[in-house]
Amino acid sequence: MAIAACLIGALSGPSPVVAAGTDGPTIWSDDVQGTTTKTGSVFGSKCASGSANAVEESDTLALMDDWAAAAVSANFTYLSPAVTPADDVSGDSAVLSFPGVSDVSVTVSRRQVPPANATNPTDASTGALSNNAKFSDSARLQDCAPRPADLTSAPAGMLMPSTASFSGLGATPATFWNATTFPAGNQLDAALFEFSRPVGAFGLWFGDLETRPPVTGGGGALAIVKLLDSAGNVIQSTEILPDEASIDDSVCGGAAQSTDNLGCGNQASRFIGFVEPTESVASMLVIVGEDDSCAQASQCDGITEYLSWIGPMLAEPQPDLTVTKTLAAPAPQAVGDPVSWTITVSNIGQRHAAAGWSVTDVFDSGVSGVTLSGNATEVDCSAITSCVGLMQLDESDSIT
Repeated sequence: MAIAACLIGALSGPSPVVAAGTDGPTIWSDDVQGTTTKTGSVFGSKCASGSANAVEESDTLALMDDWAAAAVSANFTYLSPAVTPADDVSGDSAVLSFPGVSDVSVTVSRRQVPPANATNPTDASTGALSNNAKFSDSARLQDCAPRPADLTSAPAGMLMPSTASFSGLGATPATFWNATTFPAGNQLDAALFEFSRPVGAFGLWFGDLETRPPVTGGGGALAIVKLLDSAGNVIQSTEILPDEASIDDSVCGGAAQSTDNLGCGNQASRFIGFVEPTESVASMLVIVGEDDSCAQASQCDGITEYLSWIGPMLAEPQPDLTVTKTLAAPAPQAVGDPVSWTITVSNIGQRHAAAGWSVTDVFDSGVSGVTLSGNATEVDCSAITSCVGLMQLDESDSIT
């Protein structure tokens, strides 16, 4: 439930417990920090003021680590944070690009999904297009959920474009997408991410994505993530579990607003992503859950629940170019004899190298009259000592 006020608590002691899980290609992690339960508040110290908190933001950034490690182990080692619109731009539907990955974009739209469709794991319905969402650069995500800290260096084993960063702190933080009105009717709020081509590794942070098991006497619903292929079939349907101990699941919704204790992920941040080595995911649908007790009849249908997200990022396999240089027979016998050699450029990586790759031959000062040549449809060697690839490189090219 999105509410206007936040409680204040002290942030102290060790880093908060993080719950994490996997279900097929879906990977999620969930930060206790930023929630409160009936047992007491564990809010960060900046919640009431809406200000940044560096410790919280650092912990929130770390929620991506399990996903990043899984992506690296599956050879998705090129990480590109998406470019998001400026503050106050309408975000009902937006197209985001990824620096360094020219052939992929993602279209994001706010959706309303009927509960019966959402909870059916084989139902590929993505609901109806909704309205009233925008991008914001405030210090907190929806309902005081912490934003992640500055991402200027890649996680272990990954490479980022030199121009790419995801800034949580500082004068110009990245914007986040925020739903600004409740969905109409008995619908569940959702965000749909549609890729211009199927991809294998993608993830982002969600703020205030409530999720609560439908425990006896308590009502509630779990947040759901569905991955779809190009034909619109469900690859995986995943229920996102709450970060609270199970003893708290029955008390994070109360019979009245005054006793409706927050919890089960309310006002927390989590990271949700997927790693699918077959690169078959064409879209991802993230559906908000419900943390309110059905003792409040008006709060039991999910219509007061909506979500925010920040920092979508794509991980891609990389090309890996190697160069070998071999002397061609016959070998020179004396000073002044001509010498020939072959340079072979090979791509041993997991992705093609785009046209424009180049190789430069650095030769000894005693060698003169050097020329390089290769297949004119594949390489341009007009620079004499270097050649530029005219086509993408999937295997190898030779230059003599």
